[in-house]
Amino acid sequence: MTIELTDNTPRSGAAVFGEKPRSAKGYTGPERRRGHRRSHTDRRQEMRFDMDKPDRRVCVGRRADDKRPKFW
Repeated sequence: MTIELTDNTPRSGAAVFGEKPRSAKGYTGPERRRGHRRSHTDRRQEMRFDMDKPDRRVCVGRRADDKRPKFW
């Protein structure tokens, strides 16, 4: 049985897989966005259901109103 010694000193510089330094330069071309994608108000506030029917949702949702206890 033979033991082989290796050099484990930390190396400085670029990584072995070829890391490139990041450039601070961003996109400088013309602005192509035409406008806001979501220009409408929150659609959850609209009345989209009949108030006389019972709630069909079984699971508790993720919204803040869903997490509050319902007393009536």
